[in-house]
Amino acid sequence: MLPVGTNLEVSKPPQATLLLIALNIAVFVMEVMSPPESLEWIFEHLSYNPRNLNPFSILTSLFLHGGFFHLFGNMLYLWLFGGPVEERIGSKLFLYYYFGAGLCSTALYGLLEAIIHTEKPIGAIGASGAISGIMALFLYRCYYGKIKMSLPILPTFIFAPWARFSVPAAPLLIYWFLRDFIGGVRGMQESTGVAYWGHVGGFLFGLAVGRIKRYGHEGQLEQAKNKLFAKIEQGFGWKTNNAEKELLKLLELSPRDPEIHHQLAHFYVENEQPRKAEEHYQHAVNQYALSDPVAGAYTVLDHTDILKKPMASNHQLRAAEVLAEKGYLDDAYKALQPIMEKGERGVIAERAGLFFIKVCRGLDKAEEAAHTAAAFLSQHPGSRYAGEVNRVLTLSPDAVFPPRKEPPAPRGPQRGEENRDSALLHVFHAMNRMITDPLFLCLWIFMMSWVGGSIRRATFTFFFSLLVTAFFRVDWFYHWNQWGRKSEEEARKEFDITMTFDKAVMAEKGENFSNAALLYEKLLALDPANIQARFNLARIYLNKMEDKENGIRQLKKLKETALPEHPYYAFADGELKNITARFRKGDGPRPIRKA
Repeated sequence: MLPVGTNLEVSKPPQATLLLIALNIAVFVMEVMSPPESLEWIFEHLSYNPRNLNPFSILTSLFLHGGFFHLFGNMLYLWLFGGPVEERIGSKLFLYYYFGAGLCSTALYGLLEAIIHTEKPIGAIGASGAISGIMALFLYRCYYGKIKMSLPILPTFIFAPWARFSVPAAPLLIYWFLRDFIGGVRGMQESTGVAYWGHVGGFLFGLAVGRIKRYGHEGQLEQAKNKLFAKIEQGFGWKTNNAEKELLKLLELSPRDPEIHHQLAHFYVENEQPRKAEEHYQHAVNQYALSDPVAGAYTVLDHTDILKKPMASNHQLRAAEVLAEKGYLDDAYKALQPIMEKGERGVIAERAGLFFIKVCRGLDKAEEAAHTAAAFLSQHPGSRYAGEVNRVLTLSPDAVFPPRKEPPAPRGPQRGEENRDSALLHVFHAMNRMITDPLFLCLWIFMMSWVGGSIRRATFTFFFSLLVTAFFRVDWFYHWNQWGRKSEEEARKEFDITMTFDKAVMAEKGENFSNAALLYEKLLALDPANIQARFNLARIYLNKMEDKENGIRQLKKLKETALPEHPYYAFADGELKNITARFRKGDGPRPIRKA
């Protein structure tokens, strides 16, 4: 039974994991190319042994391997489990824990080896102990994941489709740990050739780190958030009491998570509870201010758009300052407008007035800037900002907010667009798909066992196996996602759908309903099953553009697309019945039946 992948995607290439793999391969190439006498010196002085006086051997032994299959097995496991763990804990911590697990692995192995084989302790090499620590962290942080497995079917030694399956990660990793522990106990009586206690030591280190850092708690929170937010994005949840219970449960797990507060605010808006919505908007803005000020600024605008009332003036001003700093002057203008309409007095009002004049000048709204400046000087005659106001009026639009060296980063769901769109990520995903394909693993293992241990032959068999796999797996490579990453075309399509949806939502919030309708129509051409987009489009046609013909068309398609238990199905059915009732009463044009 061979692991060939996990169901956890990564959004960027795991740099630390790839670096460790590259170092291990480079050291192994050095081993193969070394003459016998040099190789003997390497294993004598750089491998770990309780009698070895070299203090660095506890680290150098982690990069030494005894053969191709030893290296292949270790690097396969590091490749599979390292990426998801590194993405969730960060590259720096990943390296710390990797080497920490390696140190604990060799320490436990050396201690037991010195006790059991006092006369002639056996040395140890390999990265297995360090990788066991990463597997233990995977067990804590990604316990909800699944591992894709394959069985080689004898005598043909191929991976048949029916022999591929996914198993939950937690029981499988626990089984591996118990197997190593039993192997270590057995190794006390007889030599096994495997440093089982090294595996146990690394795994115990990973379990200890996971417990201390509460990675299990983070994994539980991530799993629950992913499930709930996926339902909400599909249109489920906000209209049911179950969503409130799930969100409040998430809030108990992470009371300071701004995203949960933001979703709770949306839930209470949809269920017509504005006071509770306003309370959670406030919490979301306060927490975003610490972690993601730009997200907090857009949450302030979201509060104003949805509840039709601004937040406190200090929040509106702070949002405008953050948005202007990032180059979003139009949004900064929207954030400041409620303060200007209030006509308040005080320090916040004066700062907001000055900043509003700056934003107007930056947007080249000279008349509005001059009018606001005159009102400012009249309302605050002794303001300390009076000189600054007059100076701003003399500046050109480009000089008010100097251009940033880098363009503003994308907002909201568009963050990470550069990573998803990068050639490096596409290469990583394609390579990951190919080298974890069962056919490639089968070919390479079979040919390596046939041709022997030469590095030149190993390189040849590696690339030959890749070519054969690509030839026979063309359909998998581009169309079948069960075993690998999404194809580049599908990733591009998903990216276009996300971008179009975000633009449509922004156009809708900016009350540019005709443009929003066009964008939603474009999105539905790419993804006809997008229920949320179809629901939004039907509302725009019926309530904003008074286009009943297109509205009815979208309602009918919404009923065809949504399941009967879906809340939007009930909405579409109810709206169609109301429209039909109005027609019968004579409130609208009577439907014409074609003969």
